[in-house]
Amino acid sequence: MRAGGGGLLAGTFHSPVALKELGIFLPALAVMLAANLMLTRRIVAPVEELVALMRRVDPLHPGARVIVRGGPSEAVELAQAFNEMLDRLEHEREESIRRALQAQESERLRVAQELHDEIGQNLTAALLQLARVRKRAPAELQMELTEAAETVRENSTSCGA
Repeated sequence: MRAGGGGLLAGTFHSPVALKELGIFLPALAVMLAANLMLTRRIVAPVEELVALMRRVDPLHPGARVIVRGGPSEAVELAQAFNEMLDRLEHEREESIRRALQAQESERLRVAQELHDEIGQNLTAALLQLARVRKRAPAELQMELTEAAETVRENSTSCGA
């Protein structure tokens, strides 16, 4: 710029300079946009993987995890937290199933013990009834009643009563 009347004023430009500057500006802008897009995709990729995994997670098929790549970022931290949450959920589900099976087994054993005790009591009662009937029965029925009592006694011993 020159001081005085015939010089260039601030803010004016000539057409050849503007085209030259535009020729530098547009490729620089394209490179900057491409770099920005690549960096953004790299930063957002874990979030996209996380969203895809969240949509396909099936509690009946455990083990699916987000593959965590890249340096420290909020997206990587979120993916790690999601994987940890899945670990906790799967562990709790396994524990819950184990507790349910244990409760079922305990109930089955309790019912089996009750049935065993009841059968033992019923067989003992049957033996006592047969003994009473045998005392009053005629001689021709004594052998049959003895055999019946013996059958009941064998069953009560095989039950452990």
